[in-house]
Amino acid sequence: MILSGRTDYARNNHDTIRSLKRFYKKPVLHMREINVTFLDKYEVFLRSRGGTNGGIAVCMRSLRIIINLVIRIDLIKQNLYPFHKHKISKHRGKRIKHPLTIAEIAFFKNVDCEEDIQYSNTKNYFLFSFYTRGINFTAIIRLRWSEIINQRVTYDGLKHRAISL
Repeated sequence: MILSGRTDYARNNHDTIRSLKRFYKKPVLHMREINVTFLDKYEVFLRSRGGTNGGIAVCMRSLRIIINLVIRIDLIKQNLYPFHKHKISKHRGKRIKHPLTIAEIAFFKNVDCEEDIQYSNTKNYFLFSFYTRGINFTAIIRLRWSEIINQRVTYDGLKHRAISL
């Protein structure tokens, strides 16, 4: 994974394997030992160490990927797959949305990003989305100049007026 440039993915799997070693504490973990009971106990272990729903879901997804790989290369049978009954979606966290204040938007607007074109573009996309009352990125990239008439942006059949601070 590292050689193919997927360093975050590799780091997640490495972290999961390291936490499994702390949890299991035996020199060898056989894949057939990973069942629903094992996953439930592993979840309790992760929570006892301060794990959040999001972090637990990352560990479980990494473990699921490893198990899928082991099944694919015929090291264990499909009937030993524990994720039929242990659903990762139950770990989905509830995001708390914190809207930015007008002062924070103004501060962001004045940040100098001209040295880095990627930061500059990101800043401009964000501000455009803000000024058009939350237009999403997909709608932005589909916009045409012909959809901007008299300082109004029309997309998906809706009219939105650009707002300035």
